[in-house]
Amino acid sequence: MVREIIRSGNPVLRTVSKEVNSITPEIHILIKDMIDTLKASPIKGVGLAAPQVGVNLRVVIVLFQDTKSEKIVPLINPQIVSANGEVEDYEGCLCLPRLYGRVKRYQEVKIKALNEKGELLIMDLKGLTARVVQHEIDHLDGILFVDRMEDPTQLIYEDHPNLFHT
Repeated sequence: MVREIIRSGNPVLRTVSKEVNSITPEIHILIKDMIDTLKASPIKGVGLAAPQVGVNLRVVIVLFQDTKSEKIVPLINPQIVSANGEVEDYEGCLCLPRLYGRVKRYQEVKIKALNEKGELLIMDLKGLTARVVQHEIDHLDGILFVDRMEDPTQLIYEDHPNLFHT
């Protein structure tokens, strides 16, 4: 089921999300709905956090892409274990459609999370995927990308097909 993506200004986006204590059928439904919602979005998205669909649980989905394939991966209770390097690039957000801003993020992160079966995942991520995961974890902590901008006056509004939203 496609859920509504809530917009900035909704207090759910500024609330710290609760940890998932057990993988229930409701969590599986949430993940499926989040995947359906991301795929149905008219704005190209590469990640989605549960708070963006109004659910304050520590669940995100991330589109993993390489030259051969793409796969949407759910991450439950994701945490950054280590990080290094720093790069500044444009980000957008499905909760702030068509707004983009330059944000500094780690170039590489090691994360741990649970998958939809409750199994522990440890992943080393780089580049765009590392950026997306950091952006989604921020959503779980009530933080929007505009909060991370050093110069909010540089926020741009446009319909740009080459910039991503999460």
